[in-house]
Amino acid sequence: MAKNQNHVVEEQRRCVRTEEEENLGCELFELVRLGTLVRGIMHNLSTPLSGVIGGIQLLEMRAAAITEGIEKLKKPSEGSWQEIQSHHERNQKNIELISRNARNLADLLQNFVERMNRFTLKAPDIYSLNQLVEMELRFLDSNLTFKHRVRKSVQLAKDPPPIRCTFSLFAKAFDEIAYTAMECHDPQQGSLLEMSFSTETKADHVMLKIDCSVPFSRFESRMSETDSSAIARPTILQCLTDLRIDGWETEMRASSRGTIFELAHASMRLASLK
Repeated sequence: MAKNQNHVVEEQRRCVRTEEEENLGCELFELVRLGTLVRGIMHNLSTPLSGVIGGIQLLEMRAAAITEGIEKLKKPSEGSWQEIQSHHERNQKNIELISRNARNLADLLQNFVERMNRFTLKAPDIYSLNQLVEMELRFLDSNLTFKHRVRKSVQLAKDPPPIRCTFSLFAKAFDEIAYTAMECHDPQQGSLLEMSFSTETKADHVMLKIDCSVPFSRFESRMSETDSSAIARPTILQCLTDLRIDGWETEMRASSRGTIFELAHASMRLASLK
């Protein structure tokens, strides 16, 4: 009896260690992937930041010109009201430009931080499928290939009901589909990879469709292909399996464009949120 109990305890410990190792492996791979996106993240942040800095420099130059113009106005014969008015109008445009770039910069940072915080959550939570898709698309724009070499179309359903799911599992599957599509794309067949992302509400489910111009056979061959690197990258098959455990229904099939993924999840009625 004692031996059996010891065996059960040891088996439980082994299962716990295995789960912890899998979680650690996923977290390490996410950190590695983030490392590869640093260049793209800095590129995305530098564009609005340059607009803010450039606009501030112009404001500083015109502020000096306006000060000089005001001094001239003290001598009516030398003053130029029209010149001051022109500087004022151009300053207003620069202020609008600075404000727009500052908001863009804040949105990029907020999206990045919010995604990282959600990725660490292991328990299911309530989300809007549209918001999940938009967040991952903004995040993937940190990959310069995805941003500049993928022709994207997005069609989101109006006010779909919320779902309860695990963010990290959805994000891993979404990202892996996009990364694999980019790796499988043959530039000889066209300069840009085409990908469409659409959501819709069906009865008591909400669905995400990801359709891309990669041939089904090429995608299928990568379904269970393993990574030999020290920090293993999850396969699409693993990601879809994890989604099904989390309550998703998944399907991958050939489409007129190439390959389509359908990810559906039972929706929550608004009354259930109260």
